[in-house]
Amino acid sequence: MSVHEQIEALGLRTYGKEREDPNHIPRRVILKYEPVIQLYKEELATLAERLQREQGEQAYYEDDPKLFDKELDTLLAEYGPKIWPRPELGSREHLRSPKKNTRYMSDLVYPRDSSILKQYLRKIVCRKCFNLGRTEKQRQKTAATPARRRRVRKSQKSKSTPPRKALTPDNDDDDDDTASGSDDSVMGTQTRRQATKRSAVDSRNESFQIELRLYRVSSGPAPVLPLGNVLLSGDCTADECFSRISEHSDSDCSWMVFQLPEDMSREAKVRVHRGTRASEVAFQRVIDLFRNSRMFRSESPRSVEVEIGLDLFSGA
Repeated sequence: MSVHEQIEALGLRTYGKEREDPNHIPRRVILKYEPVIQLYKEELATLAERLQREQGEQAYYEDDPKLFDKELDTLLAEYGPKIWPRPELGSREHLRSPKKNTRYMSDLVYPRDSSILKQYLRKIVCRKCFNLGRTEKQRQKTAATPARRRRVRKSQKSKSTPPRKALTPDNDDDDDDTASGSDDSVMGTQTRRQATKRSAVDSRNESFQIELRLYRVSSGPAPVLPLGNVLLSGDCTADECFSRISEHSDSDCSWMVFQLPEDMSREAKVRVHRGTRASEVAFQRVIDLFRNSRMFRSESPRSVEVEIGLDLFSGA
């Protein structure tokens, strides 16, 4: 089963084209309920990365029924009541309606159905681990393949060769928002120019800056309170970012919400909570989005609106 099929079996609603066209095969999982986003994109992604480092994609084939048993119990204790509550204890609008002859034929409720929930969550981790391994193999294969030189006729030596698009790995059901490859690769007699361009691209990716346009939502006459801008380097960590924001605003900051541009990510917002287990994962996901963005000129810093707050975030 694919990741999307596992998500369907968990009863979680998705918001891609598959909602209108049942025959559509989704390439990315689009979610809207914040606890589901955090569980899927941060917690399960962290376990998948850990599994890839420790066991590799072989874990996908072994299907260990006890894999991450304690970790999944901990995650369910935190997210289970929010995502699969009993009807009288919480909203279930983010869940599908059960239907016969589908992967979700009856309501799942935590803690009653903990074993079933763990089974599908474990399979998502293994599948994401498999996708990570396949992506890494493709990247290594692409990096190890030497550029093939084409013989150029004398009449063509003065003509420039059009750029060759780099191949990107096919990530089935993967939610990786990063881009790989470069459009600067050229063939024939321009090898030296190719190396120079690649070096420049790598240098820009290492030294780029992100401009955070900070604001706070207020209950006073002005609903939005601008707090100025903060420049971060591309190698900044979540803790360093929180420290910079606190220093700039002269007050503490316990959460921040990145308002992502529509042409950059299907996910409109990414929330990062200070001191949480998944804060660094979420923050670096945002950094990678901007690092690999092709919409900005290299001489201009990337810019994004960021809402900050001083108490734990409780929005939906």
